[in-house]
Amino acid sequence: MDMKSGLLANWFALKALLDLGLKPAGTVQLHSTIEEESGGAGGALTCLEEGYVTDGFVTTEPHSLNVTVSHTGVMYFRVSVYGKTAHASRTQDGVNAIGKMYPIYHALQQLEETRAEDVQFELYQRGSDKQSVNLNIGTFQAGDWASNVAGKATIECRIGFIPGETREQIRDLVEKTILDTVQDDEWLRKHPPQIEWYGWTTEAWYQDPNDDYVQEFLQTAKDVLDTNDVQIIGRTGGNDARFTQYYDRPGIGFGPIGSGAHSPDEYVEIDSVLKTANVLANHILEWTAKDFKHDSN
Repeated sequence: MDMKSGLLANWFALKALLDLGLKPAGTVQLHSTIEEESGGAGGALTCLEEGYVTDGFVTTEPHSLNVTVSHTGVMYFRVSVYGKTAHASRTQDGVNAIGKMYPIYHALQQLEETRAEDVQFELYQRGSDKQSVNLNIGTFQAGDWASNVAGKATIECRIGFIPGETREQIRDLVEKTILDTVQDDEWLRKHPPQIEWYGWTTEAWYQDPNDDYVQEFLQTAKDVLDTNDVQIIGRTGGNDARFTQYYDRPGIGFGPIGSGAHSPDEYVEIDSVLKTANVLANHILEWTAKDFKHDSN
């Protein structure tokens, strides 16, 4: 599903037009990138930087045949807690970093629950199962082996935020949550956790849904799919369409229906791949100057 299904839909759309002998009056570009999961610097951004800038941009993320115009901001952070290593036969001489990490783990879980209830953005509520922001604790690594008291524990996390919130605000919130949590622990007061911000970071992206490009695509999708149920939505996962804003061009996400991204039994509905291709092909017909040259060859 995520996102070879969209790549196939792109290919089918162009193949259908070529098989029909239709040649756009404008230029249509299909780019298949090597990276769109951890920032996109090796993907869509590189294409744009190399000069492949068009009047409109569609990334075929699997967004259930809806038109995506926004995604949350994203930041990664790492928290390390240091204990005191000792032999397993003398645990009383050590300080186990695993146990010292648990209050931080639970505090971050509570922070996600609080923000999920208090921080809401209509487009994300509509497009991401009624939760606008997430805080995921993705890794937990600790200790060296079973016969040592764990001297270090580290968690790596991803936090999302909505338009209007800034990276600085989110950084301050996370750090305050962690440091406030450890004040009741004498060891952690003397050996405070180390907090590192690393990797992918992006502000929230918002494409004006009233832009002509967005509205024309939306209408084409409704016409082709013969339904008014196609919605303008936002998503809590990243989307490389955000890069077009830096080139003063509109960008959207649109793609097939599926579920289970990044998990076992991930799947896509094959019919929705074909529907995506149909919408894309008709979008090309509508958008490229509304004037097609027929190629009898």
